[in-house]
Parts: sequence; C-alpha cells; structure tokens
Amino acid sequence: MAVRWRGRSYASIGWFLGDYLMLFPLATDAQIAGEIDVAVQTVRHHRMQAGIGEYRERDPANPYATGPRRSGCGRVRAA
Repeated sequence: MAVRWRGRSYASIGWFLGDYLMLFPLATDAQIAGEIDVAVQTVRHHRMQAGIGEYRERDPANPYATGPRRSGCGRVRAA
C-alpha cells in the first residue's frame, strides 16, 4: 500500500515508518494511523515486522533501539 505524506511518496507503510519515527520517535500506533488514514492494526503489523518496539519501549534518540523501560507512574521509590 503506497503512502503519501508531506509531499513524499513511500512504497509502503514500512518505508514511511522510518521517516516518521525519526521525526516523532515516541508516536503511538494510533497517532501514526491518523496521519495516513489507515487502521491502527495495519501500522502495528508493519511496525512489528520492522522490529520496532512499542512507543513506551523506544529510545527517543533512536526509535529502532529500545530505551530503558519506564515504570507506569514515573516515580522512583525509596528503598
């Protein structure tokens, strides 16, 4: 499925994901799907095939690498 975004054409959603995630590394599947008007499951499928982690697992500097896992609340408990 060809994708057109910001004046560029991509052969598939997989090719588009690389450029999009370099600009917005912590974007969710729903945000990406909204940008190109496809189902969230379609974005999830292509993201998983490319080996890209979920937005919570991504490193903001490099979306292809996984960063440190964050706890749900963001607080550090005293030991």
